[in-house]
Amino acid sequence: MKFNLNIQEKGNLLRGPEVGDVFQAKGGKTPRVYVIIGQRELSSYYVSLDSKGEICGVGNYYTSVFEERQRIGRVEGLEDLQFDINWD
Repeated sequence: MKFNLNIQEKGNLLRGPEVGDVFQAKGGKTPRVYVIIGQRELSSYYVSLDSKGEICGVGNYYTSVFEERQRIGRVEGLEDLQFDINWD
């Protein structure tokens, strides 16, 4: 799986963090971004992407953490993805 990093300047939308939103990661030695892939109650779950758009980590933060950061992009349609699990 790979995410295409279509970097464009966009204005910050006036809404809370949602599935598909992209934020700049803080710290670390290499540039990374977080893409929110799920939310539940007070938490937002994300994948961390490297500069090539490849997944390099996963995690979760309180959604309020993302509310304090500037949204830098969005993955349209991410909330609509569905995957079938084939059981052995």
